[in-house]
Amino acid sequence: MMETSSGKKGVWAKIISFDLGATGSKKVKFYRQLFGFHSTRRRGTQTRRVFTPGILSKIPHLVLGKSVVAVPPEACSQLLDFLSNPQWKPIQVHVVDGLLSAEQVRRAVEEFFSRPVRLTGGEVPLSQAVRAVSRRDAGDPDRRFVERLLDQLGRFEWLKEAVRRAKEELSR
Repeated sequence: MMETSSGKKGVWAKIISFDLGATGSKKVKFYRQLFGFHSTRRRGTQTRRVFTPGILSKIPHLVLGKSVVAVPPEACSQLLDFLSNPQWKPIQVHVVDGLLSAEQVRRAVEEFFSRPVRLTGGEVPLSQAVRAVSRRDAGDPDRRFVERLLDQLGRFEWLKEAVRRAKEELSR
């Protein structure tokens, strides 16, 4: 929790606003690659709902408006690389530093840990995946996958505490 010179407390974030000058299929493609999407697959009599991740599926974020997203400062360059891709032209991007409340960051972390990850048994929320693989031995591929994922997520300041708790649960 940081405190500004004016006495406000919160957590630093990069607030990214973008205005996509596209319509139709280009706009749909942009938002699908940014946020990810769910699709339904049918095979015989079985129906499966599958999540295809987008760039923000791998980054903790908070949607503040229709085209406004708050991300941890460590993730800003990754998102700006995506937004600066020539295929999205014309696009206007504005980045400002912002201070989020602890409640906003908590909500972003909860949403992040409720996102699906693919294990061999299917898609489950990350928090449920941690509980499921904690009962497996260290050589299990799903457990190794979740451990690597938690290591990658530990670089985000917003997720440090949640990742620490998840790793503790894995080590029990």
